[in-house]
Amino acid sequence: MDRVPDERRRREYYGVLTRESERLSRLIDNVLDFSRIESGRQRYEITPGAVEPIVHEVVESFRHPLHQQGFTVDVAIEPDLPDVPLDGDAMKQALANLVDNAMKYSGDRRCLRVAARRDGGGVAVEVADNGKGIPPEVLERIFEPFFTTKPVGQGTGLGLPLCQGIVEGHGGTIRVDSKLGEGTVLTIDLPVVA
Repeated sequence: MDRVPDERRRREYYGVLTRESERLSRLIDNVLDFSRIESGRQRYEITPGAVEPIVHEVVESFRHPLHQQGFTVDVAIEPDLPDVPLDGDAMKQALANLVDNAMKYSGDRRCLRVAARRDGGGVAVEVADNGKGIPPEVLERIFEPFFTTKPVGQGTGLGLPLCQGIVEGHGGTIRVDSKLGEGTVLTIDLPVVA
């Protein structure tokens, strides 16, 4: 006998199982990759590449949870961006962590912006939310390993330190701009390929 005879409910349950499986997989990858970064064993296969397909792939991978949670997403990519040094899989992981964080902290205003543009002599990739923002005393600590403002069991505090390690492994930097009550913008700055 079929335990869930309703097709709509079956699809809903399948979606939940899929999302949770992907979340657990990301969590395991984050822990393992952070461990390799901390021990100096993480290696990247960096080649010149475009950020545009990475942005689109990451946003598409979140399409279902974004839709389910009622988010609107604005993707803005400046045309003809120069190539940057990339390990595509690693940069997707970093960007996915930023999108995941933006979703968690966006509060009731479910709007995200993912953008890529020229910035000085490099390329900047931004993930912005319109959430509650980060208090100044917390802002200083967000890149510390295992620091989290989420309740126990809802976050490891490794997402942003991992992003920082990946970005620095690409010769870039990551920065944050946050205003209480207005939201947060996390920006990955990457050098262009000479």
